[in-house]
Parts: sequence; C-alpha cells; structure tokens
Amino acid sequence: MTEFILVRHGSTRNLELQQWQGWSSVPLSALGREQANALANWIAGQRSIDRVFSSPIARARETADIIAAATGATVQELDALRERMTATRLWGVAHADSRDYAAAARDHRFDPGWRYEDEEPWPEVAARVLDVISLMRNLSGNPSSTEASFVLVTHGITLRMIAAALLTGAESPVSDWLRVSDNLGPLECCSVTRFVADGDNFHLARWNEIAGADAVQVSSFLESGQQSGQS
Repeated sequence: MTEFILVRHGSTRNLELQQWQGWSSVPLSALGREQANALANWIAGQRSIDRVFSSPIARARETADIIAAATGATVQELDALRERMTATRLWGVAHADSRDYAAAARDHRFDPGWRYEDEEPWPEVAARVLDVISLMRNLSGNPSSTEASFVLVTHGITLRMIAAALLTGAESPVSDWLRVSDNLGPLECCSVTRFVADGDNFHLARWNEIAGADAVQVSSFLESGQQSGQS
C-alpha cells in the first residue's frame, strides 16, 4: 500500500493577524517554523519519505523544505497544490474589514459557478485537484512505489477539496465536493491528513492530525452520513 501524507503549511503573520493571504509571498512566522520543525521531526521519526511535493507558494514551500531536510527527501514543486486564489484586492486585508466577501462566500459556498471579483473560479480549482489525484494514482500504481510514503504540502482549501474529491469520487459534481469540504471543516496549520492507496482505492486513515497528538478518526466527521468514497 502507498501512503499519502497531506500537510497544511505552517502559520504566517497574516494568519495570526486574521488577514487574507491569497498567493502572496508571505513566509512562515516564528510559530510557523516551530510548527514545521515539530512536524518534520515527527514524520522523520515514524517513516521513510520517498518524495515531498509542494505548492510553489512561499509558506508551503518553506514548510516542505523543512520536512525534506528532516527526512532526507527531495522536494518537487507542483503547481496543482496551490491554494485557491483569493480576490487580489483582499490580500493583506483583515477579515473584519471584508465582511461583505465573507458573507457572500458563505451564502454561495455550494455554488461552483460563483466567485468574488477576480477570485479563482471553482472549476479551475477542481481541475487542479484532479491533477493531484492523477499524480496520486500514478504513484500508487507504480510497482516501485509499493509501501512508499509521499508528502504533499498544500493549503487549507485545496487540501479539503482533494479530500472531498477522494471521498465522494473524482467524477462527482464539484457541488458535491464543496458540500463535503464544508462538512470537513477547517484544518490546523501543519496538520496531517493521511490517505492510503490500495490498488485503485483511496482510504482516509487520519484527518487533521497534529504532531504528537491523538489523530482525529475518520468516523468523527463521517457520522453525518458521508460515506468514504473510492477513486
């Protein structure tokens, strides 16, 4: 079986000040580096990592580099792992000063055709998610990757959408992904979500796991009736 360790990047000053980040080049904060080092050492102490894939956005790439240094793996940037691009006018703006956006986004959260100003359209995000799943399928189907472990460092929205697509099935409508993503809820910085591939099937093993803390079991958020899909 092939294991995929999906990681949300470490904290940044923007996050700590409750500001929108978008695709800005803000680095990890001191807290973010501490989180990334703790996670990297935890991963290194548990398993051998074959490769680290990373979003090219600075906060994710810095997290990936820290994990790679601890595990001895190499980093490969993957554009498909980028976060959904927030409207550029909002980058660096406090959440409290953009309540019109937050309210509208909440009202339209299940509508794949809605976006705010120049925000990245959901169909484009979905296409990138499918690229990530295609990579996962290729890696898990490679005989040399049997029993291999790969780390994918990405962002909160993108990670939830990848998980939602794998849970509902990659061929499901994007509106279904959005509903499952909303049910999954927010992810902690430097948290781990684990999928295990067995043949063509992907099984969710852990969700929002923090280094050194108890993992959140799959059943804790599937009790609402969501079924673990296969893709």
